[in-house]
Amino acid sequence: MPSQREFIFSPGAQYEIPFAVVNSPTIRVSAYTSTVEEPSTVGTPEDNNVMRYVTLVDPDPDGPPRGVALRFDLPQQLRPGRYEIYVLSSEVAPSDGGTVGSMAASRLMFTLHVLRQDKFIELTSFQALPVPQGVSANATIGVVSRTLQDISSIAAEIRLYRDGALIKSVWSTPEPLPSKESALLIANIDTDDLTGGDYDINATIHYDGNSIDSWSETLKVGTLHVRLVNHSPTLTYNTTNRLFFSIGNEWNRELRDVYAEVRIGAQTKKSPSQNIPPFGQTQYDLYIDRDESLLPGRVDVNISVTFQDYDSVGKRYVTKSESFTAPIDIILPPEPEQGWLEKNMVYIGVGIVVLLFIMMVVIIVLLLRRPKERAPLASSPRVPPSNAQAASQAPSVRPVSSAAAQQPSKQASPASLSSPQTAPVVPPVTSTKPVSGAAKP
Repeated sequence: MPSQREFIFSPGAQYEIPFAVVNSPTIRVSAYTSTVEEPSTVGTPEDNNVMRYVTLVDPDPDGPPRGVALRFDLPQQLRPGRYEIYVLSSEVAPSDGGTVGSMAASRLMFTLHVLRQDKFIELTSFQALPVPQGVSANATIGVVSRTLQDISSIAAEIRLYRDGALIKSVWSTPEPLPSKESALLIANIDTDDLTGGDYDINATIHYDGNSIDSWSETLKVGTLHVRLVNHSPTLTYNTTNRLFFSIGNEWNRELRDVYAEVRIGAQTKKSPSQNIPPFGQTQYDLYIDRDESLLPGRVDVNISVTFQDYDSVGKRYVTKSESFTAPIDIILPPEPEQGWLEKNMVYIGVGIVVLLFIMMVVIIVLLLRRPKERAPLASSPRVPPSNAQAASQAPSVRPVSSAAAQQPSKQASPASLSSPQTAPVVPPVTSTKPVSGAAKP
């Protein structure tokens, strides 16, 4: 355990602080700082990279109990301030992975104070708590000495602004500030002559002929009022609508049981009760019924807010209501979105027409390319011949004498066998049917 954990920066100085780590078979030691270091400032008066100049001397990392040291090799300059360097020692888990349990660890903090020869202070805090109107507000500023010299007198000037205009200026009580010590400067702000709302404040700290400016903060002066923060900009015609609105608390205490009554057209809706924190806001949601009488256009919606303020023991002593008018536009419902078929009906129709045209062209081309067939000759109908015509067309037969007919026929020669046979002649038949109109014999 080191005997000294806090020391003052000296340009180019070297410090080595030895200490021991024990009570574990294997111990891992590491060092780090809580300061947000800025590598770009190395070598400049604003250098705050303190770990760059700190070395952990460990002869047996992750070894058994042993002695280690923290060594400082300080540069010629560091940014004035307080630097905290931590040394962490922890047990090393067995490598076999079979242990279930907690691992012990311990931490030491070493503090390096970087002080200047001339008088110099650093701001550590600045705030002003909300107050109700008529109650004094305290602006508090934290400072710390970063110098080797004592400061004989230090005081803060607080300026109050509203919309960029200076409202008033107040001072804290002057007091001394010893070297390396810190102080809290308090300035009292009277709010009797202030209206409720937000005020910008900043400060200038004066000390032994020197000064430093603070950053800006906000002082909230509360009044027992609420405000309409926002609301639904539109509602849809002839349908059930969700109406939202937010109520803000202008008071420095919590408002409880805050509810609203909303009147729109012939409808009145009441919201659930909610609590609103100091200077906070809460959103409310209501549903407005379908109403055909609320025609498209702008309508004024009346929002009446009722709230209560309680004392510290929860006893109600104030109930108050405030009303607001919210202009809201009633709009027509959007057109129903068309499906894929409706959206592409024109393209589908054009495609069908083009396809039919192509088919017609193909059919016409095929018909024109087809070879022509020769038409058959027309033949007159066959009329059966009459008996007279048949007789005239029959082949003539030469009469044969009876003697010749009685002679035996010679054997036909092969040639005569191949000749065609003569068909017998059928004598024409003479009709004996009397002709009508003819004279009888």
